[in-house]
Amino acid sequence: SRAMLGLSALDQDHCTQRRSYNPNEYRWGDRRAVITDYQLRSNSGNDQVIFESGENLELLVYVRFFQALTGLIYGCTVKTVDGQTVYGTNTRQQGIEVSHGEAGKTIVIRFQFDLNLVPGEYFISLGVALDDGERDNIAIDRRYDLIHIIVRGDVGGFGLAQMNMSITED
Repeated sequence: SRAMLGLSALDQDHCTQRRSYNPNEYRWGDRRAVITDYQLRSNSGNDQVIFESGENLELLVYVRFFQALTGLIYGCTVKTVDGQTVYGTNTRQQGIEVSHGEAGKTIVIRFQFDLNLVPGEYFISLGVALDDGERDNIAIDRRYDLIHIIVRGDVGGFGLAQMNMSITED
């Protein structure tokens, strides 16, 4: 078992140390690779919880491999706190070639996006899966609602997207 091998610092879960970590995340998968850390970077800093609507964010995800894996899929989904999906995508949907995972190695995956959301609270989910011909995919490490963020903005609204709608009276 993994415990007998002794967990090195590289294998420890650093996600829990992040300020935006959600202790009520829902996690599943066979853990042949694990998401060991993430970094949410923006103009406001590298470990923020509160962001401005429209800000450009960079999310670095660290994935540690315990065995060699091919046909990998990396995904990211943004949801409202009541579970409505705002946006999600993955490397398979975008046709992005990703390298094979090698046992003992850590790969860093970078997601970049504009936070075009109405002010409010949101969850970000991350996942590592394997493409599978028989099934849609096989969960390796899925961490749903892993990250909890707050989006602020000057203009209030409702719904999902920040569409920069202006209203004038002619």
